[in-house]
Amino acid sequence: MSNLPVPPPNPASPSEVIATSLLALLALAPPGIIATQFWDAIAANPLESVLALAAYWAALAVLRFVGRVGGDVADRWVQRIADSADSVLSAALLGHRRTFVKRIRRHARELELHGLTTQGPFALWLPEVYVDVSLDPRATSVVAEGLHTRWEPGERRPLAHFIEGTDARVFTVAGYPGAGKTSLLRHAAATGARRGVLRRGRLPVLLTLRDHAEAVVDAEEPPDVADLVAGTAWLAGRVPAAWLRRRLERGNCLVLCDGLDETGDAEARRKVADWLTDQIARYEDNVYVVTSRPHGYDDNALRNTTRLHIRGFTSDQIAAFLHRWYHVSESRSTGETGQQVRARAHREAEALMERMRRRPALYDLASNPLLLTMIANVHRYRGALPGSRAELYREMCEMLLSRRRDEKGVGDSTLTIGQKGLLARRLAIMMMESRVKSLATPLALRVLSETLQRIPVEATAEECLADLVEGGTLIVRRDDLVAFPHLTFQEYLASTELADGPADDALSARIDDPWWRETILLWTEASDASTVVETCLRSGSVHALALAFECAKRPRELDPRLRAQLDDLLNGTPPTDDDGRALVAAVRISHDLHETVRLSGDVELCGRPVDDGLWRLFQADMSRDGRRPAADARPAADPLAPVHGAWAGDVRRFVAWVNSFFDDGTAYRLPTWAELADPAVRLVLDAATRPVWGTGPRGVDLFLAPGAADPFRIGADRWRDGVLADRRELGVFLMIALAYHRGVASDGEFTDRFDHTVNFTHAYGFAQAYDESDDTEPHVAAALSYVLARHRFLRPTSTDLWRRAADSDVGRVSETSLVRLLTRIGAVPERLGRAELLAIRAWLLLTARWLEQPDVAGAAEASDGFDDFLASTTTAEADHLHPDGVPAALRRAERIATAVARADPTDTMSPMAVRVIQEAAVLTDPFLRRRAGYDETAARCAGLGMYAAAAAMDRLTGTVPAESAARLAEAASSLRGAARALLVLRCRVAGEWTPADVVVLARS
Repeated sequence: MSNLPVPPPNPASPSEVIATSLLALLALAPPGIIATQFWDAIAANPLESVLALAAYWAALAVLRFVGRVGGDVADRWVQRIADSADSVLSAALLGHRRTFVKRIRRHARELELHGLTTQGPFALWLPEVYVDVSLDPRATSVVAEGLHTRWEPGERRPLAHFIEGTDARVFTVAGYPGAGKTSLLRHAAATGARRGVLRRGRLPVLLTLRDHAEAVVDAEEPPDVADLVAGTAWLAGRVPAAWLRRRLERGNCLVLCDGLDETGDAEARRKVADWLTDQIARYEDNVYVVTSRPHGYDDNALRNTTRLHIRGFTSDQIAAFLHRWYHVSESRSTGETGQQVRARAHREAEALMERMRRRPALYDLASNPLLLTMIANVHRYRGALPGSRAELYREMCEMLLSRRRDEKGVGDSTLTIGQKGLLARRLAIMMMESRVKSLATPLALRVLSETLQRIPVEATAEECLADLVEGGTLIVRRDDLVAFPHLTFQEYLASTELADGPADDALSARIDDPWWRETILLWTEASDASTVVETCLRSGSVHALALAFECAKRPRELDPRLRAQLDDLLNGTPPTDDDGRALVAAVRISHDLHETVRLSGDVELCGRPVDDGLWRLFQADMSRDGRRPAADARPAADPLAPVHGAWAGDVRRFVAWVNSFFDDGTAYRLPTWAELADPAVRLVLDAATRPVWGTGPRGVDLFLAPGAADPFRIGADRWRDGVLADRRELGVFLMIALAYHRGVASDGEFTDRFDHTVNFTHAYGFAQAYDESDDTEPHVAAALSYVLARHRFLRPTSTDLWRRAADSDVGRVSETSLVRLLTRIGAVPERLGRAELLAIRAWLLLTARWLEQPDVAGAAEASDGFDDFLASTTTAEADHLHPDGVPAALRRAERIATAVARADPTDTMSPMAVRVIQEAAVLTDPFLRRRAGYDETAARCAGLGMYAAAAAMDRLTGTVPAESAARLAEAASSLRGAARALLVLRCRVAGEWTPADVVVLARS
């Protein structure tokens, strides 16, 4: 028998005693009272009385049970209500929500720059420089390879679009190292926190998974999200987990989980992923966003999620980041704000943008936000761009090798930075020699195993490969392939591997191989480039010589004798022989066009527009074929500046000229309009405001984005001003035409020569008004004074009689007398040339068309009326033509006018229009086809003839069948387009307009 003391029973509570006593009273008192009052009935029915008593006591027992259950439930509800009241009062009094929002906003503003060797002296906050990355929904298995993913097709959306615009509740965001995953979540947390202050939107809950991986993986009962967040360093226990847990239970939170790939090895990542799945199921009404690199996500895919992929920065986003970054840095360093600080920051940002445009590979890396930040830091604080690309790539590679991984506390590598670098270099040189950008995993393991034999470290090839992948030095691609994040890293690491030993002979054997070009250039930045340059000069091939010039730009050292040879080859006296000149041109082409920016597909756009120096070489070759430079061509002050003011035909010939120098399969072409719409074009030029020559629906034409000005299109106002200027400049020939009109009424011979009759009254009124106008040239005014004086001499006292006398005296005003006077005062030459005769015929067509108008005014308003008529011709539709398209337009219009004239022998206007078109073609062909110099008088007279012939065709459209009318309208539109093209050319020759179009080439 046990001697252990028996614990005393728990004393009954007062409520228990009262309840028991009351129950005993109810059990005995009512039956006793009933028994004394109804004893006879009970004695007569003993069985029924016993059953009734039993039922009564059973009811009391049930009542007692229910009472006890109700009491327990009430106690629990009281406790819950008390807890809730306590929580609400505590939160209100202690400010849990306010504290949480304040702490998360402070934590989320930090800009993570782990691993950057060069950093500025001032701390920058994320909201000051953040540029929102873009996302697109995409399966992880089809995520684009590498860091340079900004130009992939697909629509870009911010994270808020998916969170607020869809019913999905779980999102996984994949992105390569430095893509901005952490900044994306911190920005989302800060944005949500700002809303949280006003009690709107979802409360952001930010969790860095790598900081809590151990607690999740090693614990038998892992804590939930609320416990982990409450224990974070940034919250420091200031908010209890219970408060946060209630918010999660209500489903009003945005849970942001960063870095699933950084939680350890594959097994650890799987356990963390399982834990996330449990948390999502437990608090299912919240929105979850989980970030990871594609590799870390593939092995631990969460179920039932919307998969998003981070897109790299576009050129606009790169520019926005740099402008913000420089503005903040400039403000912090000077302690100033205002216009001057903004101006300096703008200049610095634009200078870096321009330098990167000259290095498309570097600009391509800038699509990665982390690398862009590094580029900006190095440029500002070390001035290393563009001259020291190798130094910049060294920092980038070291960051990817281990520094960023170590500072973030990811993993426990047994390899040093130097050892990892050696492994990466051996992989890089092997891939360069194999001419591949990705390597099968078994082959990569073999290379690592061979290298590890020389490294005193206890690690397997599999562990080293996993280490390089985990740290971001390598990325895992589809089909069990590994690769460097960008070809630039592969080329740089290969160059450093070669720099450790005598590589001159190996590189000299590869000078004509474009695959090795960047590796050789990077190698020469750290080595003596003399052997490679000398080999290039001996080779004499186009590619080799172009490489020699590139090597001479930034070598560690170079023999001065070789540098002098290069300078003499490129800048010395041009060779006189065809072969020598062709070689210099080919070297310049290869030098200028070898850098490219990759567009969608396999198309590469040359890294900079064609410069003026190369264009001059092209023009020099064209001049040997008798072709002159364009009339509006003006050499740029800087031969390296982009060439402007090209013509369509010249651009076609230039492409053919460039391709004539290559017989190795290299082929350049103009980009298509669709390719020029690719956002990557912004890396090379600002196509949004600058016209670019490309291949459009009509062949070689200018690509014009909205907002870009067409250098060959003229506005209605300038077109009208040009027509009225021609009226003033060529007014003397207008007067001769008016004399013809006057004489035609009474001079039969005159009529035969100018077979067209008009009403003289309007012509006389116009001549009188023109004589009195202010803008008449002196020689024209003198000629008109002579013509009008003869009428005024015969003027009678009665105005009516004077008008009739004037009409009757028309015959006395002859062509001979007027021309003689105009010749004597120098207004016209003694012998009228083609251009002058064309102008007279053009005015005849125009005045004839004008005099037929029913609303032509009298003398006082005749001049204004004629100017209004001329101005009205500018509103009609006109084709859009380049100057070298004018000859074809004239031939087309001539064929149509000739066919109409043959169809109606009674028509006298069509033959005159045909003659005018023919003369315009004869006058303009020499300088438009570039076989003679530009003739402004011929251009003016031809332009006048073109819109005169167009006006004649407009008049004829109402007198011919519908089919002929449509053809006449087409011809009139072509003529007006040709006239406008000549006016544009005239303005460009005179320097009134400065074209901004550029030529850029592409290759497939």
